[in-house]
Amino acid sequence: MTENHDFKAPKPMSNKKGQDPNLYCDFHKNTGHLTDDCISLRQEIEKALKSGKLGHLVKNVRKETRQIHRNDNGGQKKVRRLETQMVDGPRRSAKSQGKRPFEPSWQEQQVIFSVVRGGPRATRPLVITGIIGHYETDYVFIDPGSTADIIYEQCFDQFDPEDMACLEPVDYPLSGFCNETVFPPGQISFPVTLSDGKHSRTTNVNFMVMPVKSRHDVLNGRETQGEMSMVTSTPHSAIYFPTETGVAIIY
Repeated sequence: MTENHDFKAPKPMSNKKGQDPNLYCDFHKNTGHLTDDCISLRQEIEKALKSGKLGHLVKNVRKETRQIHRNDNGGQKKVRRLETQMVDGPRRSAKSQGKRPFEPSWQEQQVIFSVVRGGPRATRPLVITGIIGHYETDYVFIDPGSTADIIYEQCFDQFDPEDMACLEPVDYPLSGFCNETVFPPGQISFPVTLSDGKHSRTTNVNFMVMPVKSRHDVLNGRETQGEMSMVTSTPHSAIYFPTETGVAIIY
């Protein structure tokens, strides 16, 4: 990196037995592992993304993310379609919902939908590209009918082992999912970055991992949409949300 992003300088690491002296980490200024494999550096970058310090570099972030593939084995097996209508997760109390922290003025930007010749008529689901942690996927389903944010099995299975190890168990089910009650194996938090190529926004999202396969990799429900002040229009096939540099529009 040629720019200074105020990352906290780590203390020099001492080589441990079994570490490869031929692998050098620029972040720790020591040997033992490669810079690209440095967990400490990744955590610092994710903190910077969440705080918005790296918002101007989102275009470059896409080049460094790992693409989630639909069929790693190269096969043409069709994924069974799941009708995700209403997913209910843990609800916050009315008291906590009524309290909102101070909102910066840029979140109050007016959202105006564009005029569509003949009128907006699209009815297909809103599926967009997003960056989840350091993973990029083209299958983020924006679902205003869901109270929970979901990562599906075929997506979670492609995560790095150290990320999968961060899964925290939960002791409650999700109801209304495919007309069934489903017990997720756990929940996990990642920063989520959405961008239209010009304006971007990053927010931390707590996902439920769903032990089923879907045509989508990730589902963003009302919790995340509200956190990002997102306005969704199915007839326009678009979502709008404010950012520090203007209103982002993703079709």
